[in-house]
Amino acid sequence: MVSDQVWEQFLRDLMALCPFEIRYKNRSRLMQALHWVVQLYCPAFLTRFTTILGNRIYLPDSTYTTRHREVTARILTHELVHLTDQRRVGVGFFSAAYLFPQILVLGVLLMPWMGWAAAWFLLALLPWPAPFRAWIECRAYALDMVMSGRDLQAEAATLRHHFTGWTYYRMMPVHAWARAMLMWEAGRIRAGERPAAQDIQAAYLAFARHLADARP
Repeated sequence: MVSDQVWEQFLRDLMALCPFEIRYKNRSRLMQALHWVVQLYCPAFLTRFTTILGNRIYLPDSTYTTRHREVTARILTHELVHLTDQRRVGVGFFSAAYLFPQILVLGVLLMPWMGWAAAWFLLALLPWPAPFRAWIECRAYALDMVMSGRDLQAEAATLRHHFTGWTYYRMMPVHAWARAMLMWEAGRIRAGERPAAQDIQAAYLAFARHLADARP
């Protein structure tokens, strides 16, 4: 296990790229409330998944973070891709794009003059394809692929179930499209076309070197 000093330096390196705050779901009433909303399709929301809200990264709990710093470091690099994208386009646009089309259900409340016809907005709750969410997640998972050091084709085949399954509410149900998106974004990172992702990768590699030195 790496020392606290190395871990804190890694966090400082990431925060220098894009400021953020770490919080924990087991201490957040908001996250526990969200769990009731998503538990039907994501029952492990509180224990296995990380969520960002504004500049806050919600990890499952502090105990896991302390015991599994290598895994947590990978998670933080993934989420930092989201935060840098969010900073570039704005929190409001990023959030709306991520939640589209399911966010259209708000039309039930925002358009009361439509009467009972507003109930049609409830159809937005169905698992329609979410191309913006798929693109946002693709940009982060592509960095995961590159940092793994393994064959990109194999990594894309492994990760595509995140896009086609219920983890992200079936955001991209066609396997071939999900795989093609991942390969394209990973190729852009390797070609130097995404400097922000490369900066995040550099911060992780510096941490990984300390991690390797700490192993017996």
